[in-house]
Amino acid sequence: MAGNNPLTKSFDALVVGELNVDLILNNIEKPAAIGKEVLANAMTLTLGSSSAIFASNLRTLGSSVTFSGKIGRDDFGQHVINALKKKGVDTCNIIISGESSTGATIVLNYGEDRAMVTHPVQWRTSQWKTFQQMCSSKRGTCT
Repeated sequence: MAGNNPLTKSFDALVVGELNVDLILNNIEKPAAIGKEVLANAMTLTLGSSSAIFASNLRTLGSSVTFSGKIGRDDFGQHVINALKKKGVDTCNIIISGESSTGATIVLNYGEDRAMVTHPVQWRTSQWKTFQQMCSSKRGTCT
């Protein structure tokens, strides 16, 4: 986990959900086709997942928020942690796994239209049980 301190702080909200980055490609001249390269003239790497964006926005509105989810021990995972911390969201309930990679969504923007491809973080049954135990024992508090 991102933090292992004793449970001493309570929060207004505990958000539980997926965590991933969005790699957004903009100003694409034409739709991608199998076997052909198409160029994007702009690119952004940002925090993705509806639940993470919700947690960030809730924090911006003034609530104290902690997030519970899972990321990989990789660059995308570090990007997620940094983005949440920058918004003031507590990250001590996030599981960091060396066995899975952080999820990512590739967004291809074509004017007012878009296409998306997502690679979700993989949960194994044993990791899900660990996650459930962590959530039930912490009851929405941590430092």
